Amino acid sequence: DGTEATRREAFAEYQVTLLCGDLSGQPFPPPALVHALSFATHPMVHRDMHANLSRVFFNLPDAAQAYRTVNVELFKNLTGDLLGNPAKHNQVNYLQTFMFLSQLLFFYKYSESPIRRADAAACALCEGRERARRRAIAASAAASGVSGVENAAAAFLFCSMSRRGAFALRQSVRETWAQLLSTRPAALRFFVGEATADQQEMALEEDVVALDVPESYRAVNVKAFSMLEWAFDNFPFIQWLLRHDDDVYLRPGPVLAQLEARAPVRYFWGSFDHGSTPVRDPQHPHYNSYDQCPENKHPVWGDIFPPYARGHLWAMSADLLGEVVRQWKRELEGLRGLSAAGLAAQLPHPDDPALGIVISNLVTQGMSINIDDRDFNSFSLNPSCNSTFSNLHSRTWVVHHVTPDIMRCMWSLDEEAARSFSKFPDLCPCSTEVPEEEDLMYDGDPFWYPKDRFNTQPDAD
Repeated sequence: DGTEATRREAFAEYQVTLLCGDLSGQPFPPPALVHALSFATHPMVHRDMHANLSRVFFNLPDAAQAYRTVNVELFKNLTGDLLGNPAKHNQVNYLQTFMFLSQLLFFYKYSESPIRRADAAACALCEGRERARRRAIAASAAASGVSGVENAAAAFLFCSMSRRGAFALRQSVRETWAQLLSTRPAALRFFVGEATADQQEMALEEDVVALDVPESYRAVNVKAFSMLEWAFDNFPFIQWLLRHDDDVYLRPGPVLAQLEARAPVRYFWGSFDHGSTPVRDPQHPHYNSYDQCPENKHPVWGDIFPPYARGHLWAMSADLLGEVVRQWKRELEGLRGLSAAGLAAQLPHPDDPALGIVISNLVTQGMSINIDDRDFNSFSLNPSCNSTFSNLHSRTWVVHHVTPDIMRCMWSLDEEAARSFSKFPDLCPCSTEVPEEEDLMYDGDPFWYPKDRFNTQPDAD
């Protein structure tokens, strides 16, 4: 009957839930699956449903077990062995990890009531229509020779975190994949900090924005939020902001097509880290004091950051950008009088988890936010085809940690296909070897996971 009491009776006392019967007439994902996860009872679902769970969240299939046919005795034996066999301990930990993660992501998405979510969506879509109208007026004016309206015509703003000394990387971006932005309502800006005392003031390129922030890794949190504030104030009618590092090789076509197909309603897309631990060692470059980042006492994971998008590339809808910038401006009001370096010491570090904490706070305050991590396999954390995790393949959209030479190598393979909208070539001729660290759990044992889940090329569109 849909009541809390009925759901509790159905799920609360059980460790495993078997979902059977015809669920094709129900919404996807089925409410029973969401309820099973909410009560921390491991769902077992038919393999046809299991094959589609990554349409919701990338790791949702890792929170459930697939079955082919229902055999009650076999089901009891398998679940008893899974939960009671010490040799299956790592597998159970794996299921629990992604069950708790799925709980969290569903909470982000549905923390508001359906009526409030519908109201927020209606407002965001109406605002999006007005933004499109304003962009069309600006584009028409620009085509007529009116100057100073180019920013108002942009629907997509690419914001690249850079450094004053990284001219070679910026130039390689301009000469390669950024050329494809000229045919779209898109703009690209690179963001650098202040010149240090031992640097000579240098002329910056036209597409470079100098922020009033020290060019220091410890101030990268302030630099990132200042960049978002500048973008919000200077590009008034964008629908999407895309943040990326300057050492990224990007295939813009599929990324922009993906965003154009998404509802721009409190939407946050990228490659997400779901379980990093704040560093508490003062000598470490990623150090966070307990004042900067209060301890998060998760009952299973302990002191961890909320989910955050890795900064090599993420995208955010304009309405969510506005909420983040308003939070940032309120933070500045509360810390008025501090220098940028002093402000940086008060905020979580570095910038990626700092933004994740802002997003988490918005959810805690009652806002639903749609985190979309479904395209994890379109990201490569390193330009390597031999990595055991997040490797490079022919359908990769985003490659991090590339040098100018690697970027040009990839563009030389990609340019013809990118301009003709044909099938992307294999980028492995530009691959390099990258040393990998072993992924360990809290007890020091290797983290068990089915590696093929994280190295699978997406199905063809």
